[in-house]
Amino acid sequence: ISYDASGNPVAIATGNDGQVLTSTGAGSPPAFEDAGGGGATALLSSTVLSSHSGNAGVNISGNFSSTYKLYKLYVYNFSLTGGTGAAAQVISGGSRNSSSIYRYINNSAKLASNGNGGDATQVSYGQFADDLVELCPASTDWGGGADGRSSMEITFFDPQNTSYYKNVHVKTFNNSNNNAVLVGDIFFEWRNTAAITGIGIFGNSNVAIYTGTEFKLYGITT
Repeated sequence: ISYDASGNPVAIATGNDGQVLTSTGAGSPPAFEDAGGGGATALLSSTVLSSHSGNAGVNISGNFSSTYKLYKLYVYNFSLTGGTGAAAQVISGGSRNSSSIYRYINNSAKLASNGNGGDATQVSYGQFADDLVELCPASTDWGGGADGRSSMEITFFDPQNTSYYKNVHVKTFNNSNNNAVLVGDIFFEWRNTAAITGIGIFGNSNVAIYTGTEFKLYGITT
């Protein structure tokens, strides 16, 4: 119950699920309205229960829509069963795209143990026209133990837009089982105007993704 401009009590109509009670200004009773922007909505939570071998990898697909223009995918406890690089391809039209239309820059730094406290090595590189995006170089020393797991944050910018090429930002933190740490900051463009419906992550030399790798996808209200 609230009060109108004359001071008389007035009932507030119930809103819809997810709405919040907001002020409508002086002399007017409050009302239930949609919440403001900036929130995140969970769209997917999945854990690898059995190793996904080779280029099959893991496909995260079918969760993008016109509802959001910004999506974030968090990957953690990620590891591969062999000493190879991790890679990604976007999913469009129901399958991973392997055309040589990816442009990317990987700005990475590696802190490798050398017995004297470690040394910093810059490992930045880029590709102008590749058929995949390297997320971690082949020199990464993977392992399924406590010290061989990694994390990623992948941001998709307006993936359902069909007028422009698609931009994706990937941040990686790789713990390897030889005490090295590799931090990557990757920007890539998929040079196609088709809508992106997801992403495939895999070992690019026919190795498996370890069990226990977790994926969480969020739609971001802007």
